[in-house]
Amino acid sequence: MIRESDQITTHETESAVDLPRYDVENDKRYRRVDSSEVHAFEARQAFATLLVDGEHKLMLAEASLQITAEDDALASHSTVRFPVASFLSRVSRMTRECAMRLEAATQSAVASGTLPEGERVLSPEQAMGVVCQYLSVEQRIKVSKGGRSSIPPRSVVDHPGVWEDARGGYLNELLVRRTGHPAAVALLYAEVMKGLLNFGAINFAITVDPRFDGPPRMLVIPGMTRQMLQFISLDEQEQSSGVLNTCTSEVLLETLRFLKRAYWPFPWDTSIDAHERGGTGSHGGFRLPAGGLSVGSGPVPGQGTSAGVGLHERLVMMLGDSAGEERRDLAVILVHAGEIGAARAELRTYMAGNRGQESDPFDTLLCSKLASLLATAANVAEPASVMSVEHVLRLPSPQVSEDRKMPSRDIELPSSGASAQWTRIATEQAPPPDTCDPIHRVMTHGTGSSIPIITHVTPVHCALNTVRHACMPPPARHMLRDP
Repeated sequence: MIRESDQITTHETESAVDLPRYDVENDKRYRRVDSSEVHAFEARQAFATLLVDGEHKLMLAEASLQITAEDDALASHSTVRFPVASFLSRVSRMTRECAMRLEAATQSAVASGTLPEGERVLSPEQAMGVVCQYLSVEQRIKVSKGGRSSIPPRSVVDHPGVWEDARGGYLNELLVRRTGHPAAVALLYAEVMKGLLNFGAINFAITVDPRFDGPPRMLVIPGMTRQMLQFISLDEQEQSSGVLNTCTSEVLLETLRFLKRAYWPFPWDTSIDAHERGGTGSHGGFRLPAGGLSVGSGPVPGQGTSAGVGLHERLVMMLGDSAGEERRDLAVILVHAGEIGAARAELRTYMAGNRGQESDPFDTLLCSKLASLLATAANVAEPASVMSVEHVLRLPSPQVSEDRKMPSRDIELPSSGASAQWTRIATEQAPPPDTCDPIHRVMTHGTGSSIPIITHVTPVHCALNTVRHACMPPPARHMLRDP
């Protein structure tokens, strides 16, 4: 028997189905405190700490993941830190599985008698063949179709981020999608070989060919054995042991240069510093924004992008005194980010270190005009020192402010009959420039317009999973980022 209280009218059922689910994260009263600056600062400090001991002790995989952690913090505004340790565990698991394949291949070679008499260890060439078979075939790790750069040679493109898919430069994306930039793939190969050497599965060291024009080519370092590379840290706070890094840090620099092109918000000329002529492919975007500033046209200072600042700063940190044009490009991007004092200091340092060296006369003229323009800025404070590893390590930790809330869309509370239910108003208006995150700024026109550059949405948001983050509650958001 159905009681009257159990009966549900059709009207009530339709109202319950049609009513949108209330999104508490978009309620201004309950928005979470934005801790992205703290997470980004911690990632930058960890990256700088890894650079202190030099290239011979540089842990390439962890440094690459700390780059991702900083960019992820600024893009996702997640309340949880990027899971660097989880992705490092995935690399370690791949190394252990590869060691098992090497052991099986060695036993098979001994049983079949293919090894020289008295030998029970695979040759370096045979061992590298097993590693390549495991990574490229079993794990399906491959180089992206665009190769080193997808931008057409000898051309000028308005938005390089349309051509360069930023996902290829992040190690976590390589581990998830199984495809990435040649330098990121080479970094993974080198990290697996280093792990095998540390486990004792091999007794030779390798480096990689820094041309990055296809699948990674591993090169054996003659006479280098595991015993020569072992070290023990006697640090009182943290004792550790392992093997020294033999792979060039150029793999990490190349991924940063690739990300620089992917996030560069101005036109890019591939005929400048071209890969085909032995260049790094990193300086093709300088002339247009610098020239526009020097003649009083182009993007307005402070109304451009600051998302690329972190990439340029990490390039300068890695290159140190030999930063050269990277420090010059950092100065330009700082101007467009509104940091005039820092830009002036970086450009002055570049011009002082570039005296007496051969450089393009047109670029030198642009730098002089830009320096004169910046010198006219009054009441602008300069940082105590220019960008370097030491400068980063001296920075104080930012404080979490309760007044700084997560950026969100506007919502309102309309009346919904007698029930007065909350209804979410889905708006697509961007937040104002003073409250928006840096990733929003990289997707806006340099003139200060809030109209997004649609062609930049896909590389930026796909690279950092921002779209998926914004559509999920905190628990699911963390599970999605954790491998």
